[in-house]
Amino acid sequence: MNNKEVLPIGTVVIAGDKEVPIMIVGYGAEENGIIYDYACFLFPLGIDDNGRTILINSNQIKEIVFTGYKYNNFEEFAKIVQNIKKDE
Repeated sequence: MNNKEVLPIGTVVIAGDKEVPIMIVGYGAEENGIIYDYACFLFPLGIDDNGRTILINSNQIKEIVFTGYKYNNFEEFAKIVQNIKKDE
């Protein structure tokens, strides 16, 4: 992860050059040999007819609109996600 903090699933952010909110739905998505920090869908629309996922890295996040639910063991999970990205 490029950012110190791993954001939970359900977090809504503004990222990149777009001002459209997107919601984090997964981690470590790959496209064309590049692994991205987060997989996202448009918010509040969700998955579109083409099933496209928006892939972003932490350093593209300009604003956190809403933070998703952090369950009891989330911090342990976040450490694992951070370590996986460091090893690449």
